[in-house]
Amino acid sequence: MNLAIPIKTLETTTKEEFKTLHRDSPVLVRDGLKGHPSKGMTPETISSLFGGAIVTVADEVDPDSCSFSSSCSLEKFLSEIWMGPDLKLGTRAFSTELIPNLIDILPPPYFCEDWFEDYFSIHWKNNVVASSNHLWFFIGQSDCASGLHQDHDGVHTTLLQISGTKEVVLFSPDDTSKICNFDSCANFNVTEASEGVTVEFLTAPAGFDSAGIQPYYGKLHAGEVLYLPSRWGHFVKALNPSITFSRDMIDDRNADHYFSSFFAQLVLNMESDTEVNSPLSNTSFSQLMEEIF
Repeated sequence: MNLAIPIKTLETTTKEEFKTLHRDSPVLVRDGLKGHPSKGMTPETISSLFGGAIVTVADEVDPDSCSFSSSCSLEKFLSEIWMGPDLKLGTRAFSTELIPNLIDILPPPYFCEDWFEDYFSIHWKNNVVASSNHLWFFIGQSDCASGLHQDHDGVHTTLLQISGTKEVVLFSPDDTSKICNFDSCANFNVTEASEGVTVEFLTAPAGFDSAGIQPYYGKLHAGEVLYLPSRWGHFVKALNPSITFSRDMIDDRNADHYFSSFFAQLVLNMESDTEVNSPLSNTSFSQLMEEIF
């Protein structure tokens, strides 16, 4: 078993202090939602803002209401399905593909630098940030968990906890590359005891050795924000009904990686004549290129 180190925690910070002292490791900021538009939101307020969006949900849901093969409004999902009686529903992840106006309530947290927000024009915000998997709305019941994963294109990301509590297990980029082999990652159990939190690896890719793997552990409560630098592996589990938003970011440390990956995928999409993850018109594409080059 591997003893976890607590995730670095700050009661508060500033944008300059965070950039200078803290941004290269995961950080949990207690007042991370200070001044943020999403702070204090409830299912009711989310429904009032985005209730008309059409979503699909897990196949555990009664097909007469809303099933994986059919669709319903987010308002119906929130009021009749997710908050319905005796329903154990897996975490649902809604991106801007389903809820286009998420960008209206998801600027970066107050302490984060984000080149998209600070330096790029409205064309990038509307055509990339608001439509390329940079903004997410996660909602789940108790015990729902994500698999261990790294986020796309080398982005830095933040988890903004709106309600409920989640436990978080993190691994450095190097350790994550050892734990995960292509699409397969080692499975593990997390145990809390008086001496601390331990992670016990159960099944693993061929050749995996848990010796030297250092997990990090923390709990994310309502009103707090977890900051994750590029390529940090993360596993997240809801300890009770939970609502979380997520916002991705770039800066001087990951911009080269991000743009190399983004434009490589864009070229592949154009060559295959597909618009998957590339909702750019010729006009908006030209505008984006002018800003970069």
